[in-house]
Amino acid sequence: IPEGLERLTLSERMVLRLISESMTTREIAERLALSEKTVENRRCGIAQKLNLGGTRGLALFALEFKSLL
Repeated sequence: IPEGLERLTLSERMVLRLISESMTTREIAERLALSEKTVENRRCGIAQKLNLGGTRGLALFALEFKSLL
């Protein structure tokens, strides 16, 4: 299990799972009935907890570890 993954909340895992499906912030917000700002905040929180370098790192991580989400 990648370091930091266990620290993600259920909501963060759901956002990360949808990122792994190449969904945009808007699509994730609509799917989870959240505001786009909330999704962006969750993205930032995920990136910080996993020590990732932004959007690209987040997307690559999500794709690589999709089966763990």
